[in-house]
Amino acid sequence: MSDSFEHIVQARNPGTYFLLGISLAAIHLIWFLGLPTIMEFAVGGFALAVLHRLATNPKHGFRILPERIECIVQKSRHIVPFDDIEGASVIVLHDGSTRCWLNLRGGGIQSLPGVTSVDAKRLIRELRDRGIWVSQSPVA
Repeated sequence: MSDSFEHIVQARNPGTYFLLGISLAAIHLIWFLGLPTIMEFAVGGFALAVLHRLATNPKHGFRILPERIECIVQKSRHIVPFDDIEGASVIVLHDGSTRCWLNLRGGGIQSLPGVTSVDAKRLIRELRDRGIWVSQSPVA
């Protein structure tokens, strides 16, 4: 059993920095070749949008720690202690994406954010290794 297991998707990734580099190179090329200014403004607007995404860094996902699960959506974190979890439900859809819900002792349900691209077998193993009962459906 590992100490923690996490899957967090965020804007700060190599692809976003690559888009920023391409847009800055395009602005330089447009300026160097003397192309119409409107093109420079269009590409500059795209570069500003990429910079805004990098600055705000929207993220979502989850982190399974030794005693709790952290659900991360944008800038908020919701902590669910293992003592509050009665079980979990994991479903794999026809398109291969995964869904997971935590069944809480008080009768509530907490969905696990950012779990769609996580390997269901690994997620089930990580939850079971921490003593959480998991019901699963191979294809829904």
